[in-house]
Amino acid sequence: MLDENSLLPFFFHDSIFTSRHLFKAYKATKRGDFVVAKAMAEAAIKLDPSYEAFNVLGICFGITDDFENAIACFEKSISIQPMQNEAAFNRAGAIVMQERGVSNLAGEGPVPAIAIGVLAWANDNLK
Repeated sequence: MLDENSLLPFFFHDSIFTSRHLFKAYKATKRGDFVVAKAMAEAAIKLDPSYEAFNVLGICFGITDDFENAIACFEKSISIQPMQNEAAFNRAGAIVMQERGVSNLAGEGPVPAIAIGVLAWANDNLK
């Protein structure tokens, strides 16, 4: 069975490792230490409010079922770099998870919910 930690490589790409704080956030998330991961992502945003940093912070919020803040972070990421798809993908998944009451912490996500979210987003936005 997949858990949120086994899926993290799908969300983190080499380009975001330009920031030491983002790298530390990634490592903390892999350990399941979401408090440290969130703090490192927030520190990265203070240094460089990049779309990658907001996407990572959104993932930290989403993994801990704080979908409202996750969606806000993904939307900020999209506003900074509209052509990157990762935050839009993550936003769609978070919206559907929030609407359907799916919980990452209860082991119900993120794979099924994100897949549904992507399909819903594509249906609404790619007509």
